[in-house]
Amino acid sequence: MAIYGLRPREIFNQPDLEWLMSPENKYNTFKVHESNKTGYREVFPFVPEWIELFDLKNKKCIESLKKFALSWNTPQQLKSRIQINSTNFLNAKVPFAPYDLRHACAIRAHLQGVPIKAAADNLGHTVDMHTNVYQQWFGLENRRKAFNQTFETINEVDVLKDELNKANKRIAELELENTRLRLNSIK
Repeated sequence: MAIYGLRPREIFNQPDLEWLMSPENKYNTFKVHESNKTGYREVFPFVPEWIELFDLKNKKCIESLKKFALSWNTPQQLKSRIQINSTNFLNAKVPFAPYDLRHACAIRAHLQGVPIKAAADNLGHTVDMHTNVYQQWFGLENRRKAFNQTFETINEVDVLKDELNKANKRIAELELENTRLRLNSIK
């Protein structure tokens, strides 16, 4: 959920775990089944490095998830799987609900500079939903981060502009010196 911004239901409702583990899955995408709320979509990881960091493709864990996620036959049993996930968060004293990981992905995407349309598509909702609903979680701390990142970028651009100006000035000096040397060698 934290890596892909998936709804808990999307993890337990017919996940394509074969694709997730496939060597052909070069971008480590997760395929959401068409029977979910917003239909089929292929989701890119918001933080690709987390796949390795959290050992997401651990075969033993994938097998456990496969047994758990694919062992339901009725909508009520699927709902039960989703509730068990929430209960596990509570039992582990995780200070937030599983769905909060989805909200965090929406915020993370913004802070990473992912275009709104790409983030909304990845999360399986419209741009309006993304800006109206999910961005409400964009609080003061996240605004501070966004401003700091912007100012850091501006400072980096200013430094690069200064370096470019110095380099251009040095090139002009060297071209002038090169022209003088050529003229002296002709004389």
